[in-house]
Amino acid sequence: GGVNVFFLLQGACLLSIEGAMFYFFTDTEEQYPEGPHFSALFYASVTGVVGAISGFVGMLLYNKYLKWWRYHPLLVVLNSLLVVANLINIMVFTRYNLVLGIPDALFVLGSTMFHWVLYMLLYMPAVVLTSQFCPKGLEATMFALIAGAWNLGWAVGQYGGS
Repeated sequence: GGVNVFFLLQGACLLSIEGAMFYFFTDTEEQYPEGPHFSALFYASVTGVVGAISGFVGMLLYNKYLKWWRYHPLLVVLNSLLVVANLINIMVFTRYNLVLGIPDALFVLGSTMFHWVLYMLLYMPAVVLTSQFCPKGLEATMFALIAGAWNLGWAVGQYGGS
């Protein structure tokens, strides 16, 4: 119970501005002359595929390097990195990435990779921790509860950031 509540609240506190970011990245030159002007196909599909692959990489990284960490320090470090990752997006909004010579597409793909690796690194301890408290025979139910809590928290964070 408490683990699910924690991960629900954690997701709810991850306020997201992805809805507004879509328009920033896909606005035409007439709508926003300084913008990146990505196609909707690139922004939605390519970043989605990169995100999915990065999530898999995050799972592998957790299994190889982080599964021995204690949960408290692991969650503190990963949540702190996620704050930094979200703040880095300010660079593309202010167009500072271009000053540094980083093309918009490269910046967005790199940011997407970093975010999804972190999301999976945060999700894996939830799954492992829940499995340790799971009564025998209720594994699927417990996984559904943790996934539901995670997704509900994430949705609240999405709506809260909009």
